[in-house]
Amino acid sequence: MSTMRMLLVAVLLACLIVPSASFADSDEASMFTQARNHYKENSYYFASTWLERILKKYPSTSQREEVLLMLAKCYASTSREEKAVRTLKTLLKDFPKASDKLEPGLLKMVQDQSQPPPQLAEPEPVPPAAEKAAAEKVAAEKVAAEKVAAEKVAAEKSMAEKLSADRVAAQRVAAEQAVAGQTADGQVGGAKIPVARPTTIEEAVAERTAAIKAAVEKAAIEKAATEKAAAEKAAAENAAAEKAAADKAAADKAAVQKAAVQKAASKKAPAKKTAAAKSKKLADKKPAVDKAVTQAPAPPSPAVSTPSQPQVASAGAASATGAYTLDFGTFVLKSEMFGIKKKIKSAGMKPVVAPGPKKKEQMSRIHAGEYTEHQAAEKMMEKLRKAKADNFMLQDKSGKFNVYAGSYFDKVGAVDEQLRLAGFGITTELRPTAVEVSTFSLTAGSFKSEKDAARKGAELEKLGVKPTVVQRPK
Repeated sequence: MSTMRMLLVAVLLACLIVPSASFADSDEASMFTQARNHYKENSYYFASTWLERILKKYPSTSQREEVLLMLAKCYASTSREEKAVRTLKTLLKDFPKASDKLEPGLLKMVQDQSQPPPQLAEPEPVPPAAEKAAAEKVAAEKVAAEKVAAEKVAAEKSMAEKLSADRVAAQRVAAEQAVAGQTADGQVGGAKIPVARPTTIEEAVAERTAAIKAAVEKAAIEKAATEKAAAEKAAAENAAAEKAAADKAAADKAAVQKAAVQKAASKKAPAKKTAAAKSKKLADKKPAVDKAVTQAPAPPSPAVSTPSQPQVASAGAASATGAYTLDFGTFVLKSEMFGIKKKIKSAGMKPVVAPGPKKKEQMSRIHAGEYTEHQAAEKMMEKLRKAKADNFMLQDKSGKFNVYAGSYFDKVGAVDEQLRLAGFGITTELRPTAVEVSTFSLTAGSFKSEKDAARKGAELEKLGVKPTVVQRPK
């Protein structure tokens, strides 16, 4: 009799485990549904993660054109312009007629990439050191952001596998209790699953399977909602960091180019002065020749081109047109200014974006250990490298060496990394700290009087924007 019972238990376990294994994997349709739902909710970072998985798992999918269209929009909306351009090029290469479906902004990104950048007149070579330093900094920050995103995906996968294992264990217990005819309550994901005494083994299996499935689905929905909120927050913070780094690099490059142009202009001025002195000297030595030259029209000087003079004059006049301007506030993300800048342009003005005051933000550091000897700290650093974790060392005022496994604006991401490191036998703790984040100020217009500026501000208020009249710094 006991042998018969054991055989029944084995058959029941096999029936319960096989469906659960297939439940862990998502098919193409469900992945696409997840991506489209996030896309419609404007959760572009989370949507891009699902779209990337679809292209990786199903590169020849029948929905490839729509996937590439959505992915390009997600990249552009989260300030990942390089990925957006690469995706758009792939889309237009595989589907040339897809250009009719692209938004004007996305189409312009591809056209701007295909056109050569405008060249300045007589450009001065840019110092390679500054250019290289800015490029390396931007690349390092981008790699760090992509690494954080990859680790988040790995953590999600690990949690899914753990949930699947818990479900299998719960089903095994349910089957054993059903065969033994016990009456007890089990739990899956915090929800109680009643076990009633069935009339037959088949009814017990059916009832238990339905209860487990309902509990698992409820736990999965709650976990998905929590992970979605955490992912959206991480995406916003990563996008802000990437935008700040890109804007700083662009500002540094513009400053270097401006210095090069000013240097070229300073070289032209002495050349013009030398040419004038040389002409005067020749006139003093040969009066007859000077008389003939004065009667003929003087040729333009070769040192400075004639059109450059009115351009400099107009630029100087534009820079000193008024003492008042309209202030639209400060922003952490440049994407927040898009709608306001559009309304400023519709009012016939040019928006001006400049660095604003820095703002303090809280972040969490993962502390891996404190050591009195540098050699011991290096051993922990090597252990973190083997675990493929961020690692750096700071020495405090007492001379002790503190080893950290990364810094995170998102506390959820820091906790996920702690759990991952615990799997390698590394015990850590979170230590809060504060960092400064760059902001941007938005202004527009130049007015001679405060009254003129207020009149333009009232015009913008009708468009839904309320600026403040401020005085330009002297």
